[in-house]
Amino acid sequence: MEAQMLLKRHHRNFYYQYLCKINGRVILEDLDYQNLRNYLKGFEGEYAFFEHIKDFEQLVRIWDLTLDMFGTAQYDFLFIANDTVIHIDIKNYSGLYRFDNGNFISEQGYVHQGLLSQLDRAHRKLEQFIKMNHFQYKVSSRILFVNPEFKLKGYNGNEHIVLFSQMTEVITYLKTLVSHNEDMKLGLLLVEHHVDKDYNRVHFYDYDYIEKGIKCISCGAIGMFEEKSQRTMQCICGFEIGKKDYIVEAIEDISLFKNGSFTRKELEKYTGVNATTLKRYLHQYCEKIGSFKDATYKIKKD
Repeated sequence: MEAQMLLKRHHRNFYYQYLCKINGRVILEDLDYQNLRNYLKGFEGEYAFFEHIKDFEQLVRIWDLTLDMFGTAQYDFLFIANDTVIHIDIKNYSGLYRFDNGNFISEQGYVHQGLLSQLDRAHRKLEQFIKMNHFQYKVSSRILFVNPEFKLKGYNGNEHIVLFSQMTEVITYLKTLVSHNEDMKLGLLLVEHHVDKDYNRVHFYDYDYIEKGIKCISCGAIGMFEEKSQRTMQCICGFEIGKKDYIVEAIEDISLFKNGSFTRKELEKYTGVNATTLKRYLHQYCEKIGSFKDATYKIKKD
């Protein structure tokens, strides 16, 4: 049921997939570092909110949608029920801020401009989409600050702003909503019109200079796995992973880092697994280019 009512989840685009994988293996350029930091901060906030609403199986939910209506507009969360589309824009700010003429100003003087005007722009584009497709729905848009460490002074209330202290009320209300067939139709149409937002600039770092090896999801160490048994790899921290999953992840890593083909020798160095075992997985998951010692491999497309 959840899979039916949760129509879309957030998926990282190629740029952030690459940065998340390469991070910790090489020193990132300033632009990549700032972009990744901002992305992870935002994702952390969205995921924290998602944890509260993920089991609302009776409610149509959309996580991360971009519409192109004479210019793009992005929506963190949409909920559809009771002839209303509820649009919630998540902010994961922390620390003390001052609210001044619609702007959010940090203690360090950084000004977050136009949050309310951006919300209004997205709100109007969503109304336009609904009207153009002949649905009779209202739109309700709010900015939700999900971080309990966020403090705001000079603020006397705003109907479009929800603070962390008010989040429980929002979640409680959403839990009462029940979606029906027409809500599902609108939700599916919105997802059908989602456009992926890609970054033109992807700076691929030199493979020779990155730290190589599988990253342990338990301790974060890179390249510290050894064969424990015929079917298992073990990190120095004790975390274990099946050898198949380990090798497949390595193939995906190298394909991503090299942005193309790789040699068996490179995979052998990356994994520490013997060539005989690797050949079996290379045959299953990769296309072979060339022959003999000059052969390279490219991951098969789904």
